[in-house]
Amino acid sequence: VSCPIYLTTGDPKDIPCYRTNILLDIYRRYFTMGGRLKARFAGGSELTEEVIDEMADLFYRCTACRRCTRECPLGVDHGLITRLGRYILSLIDIVPKALRVSVREQLQGETRNTSKVPKPALIDTLEFLSEEMEEMLGLKVDFPVDKSGREYVFFCAVSDYLMEPDTLMGNAAVLYAAGDWDRWTIGTSNYDAINYGLFYSDWHLENIIKQLVQEVTRLGGKKMLIGECGHASRSAHDFVPIFGGPETYPVVSFIEYTLDCIEKGK
Repeated sequence: VSCPIYLTTGDPKDIPCYRTNILLDIYRRYFTMGGRLKARFAGGSELTEEVIDEMADLFYRCTACRRCTRECPLGVDHGLITRLGRYILSLIDIVPKALRVSVREQLQGETRNTSKVPKPALIDTLEFLSEEMEEMLGLKVDFPVDKSGREYVFFCAVSDYLMEPDTLMGNAAVLYAAGDWDRWTIGTSNYDAINYGLFYSDWHLENIIKQLVQEVTRLGGKKMLIGECGHASRSAHDFVPIFGGPETYPVVSFIEYTLDCIEKGK
């Protein structure tokens, strides 16, 4: 078994096929003729509150890394089934509270970011970081905010504005050194690249992707430049073409941007 969760816990319930079979058993019981007949005459799997509780527990213990899919002799994509299970649970409002709050109340709320940082606080933070960059690097620059018609509209994890400002200042220093300072901007209507909809509901994933697209459209930008954050650049790269609608934009991760600059000798 290649599952890192099972290798850590040793709990048979963490074996990927155990989790997958819970969902498949329920499907067979209620959505196939053979399952309905078996339940009528010989008993079978029943969707009880205990089963639902077990599904909620096990589907969120999985990391969806899909190592099991590569090792499965039958080619079953257990990671995809985990995503399906989470989506089904979300339809009956069974979602971890922290995940629900960060998506529905924050990413899709008034501030559209997971730290609920309002626009005035963002502006104040960027002014402070400009002063820090001048002191540390000798660069007298102001972060570009709401500039129209720029090539790149920049989105990073909102934590880069607060808890990890060195990352944001490093991004800015690279853009300056590459001679692209006048080609990027940060939008004030949407400035968080985090997309936790990826982890439980494609419906929320789509809505958050569309929020990013709307911000690029509002500013007349040409590309999305995504700061590195565990999942942010991957979710934008993979799902903007799918969910972005007719006005989709090329997505560039900051690593891709940096490597391209090196290749061009900037």
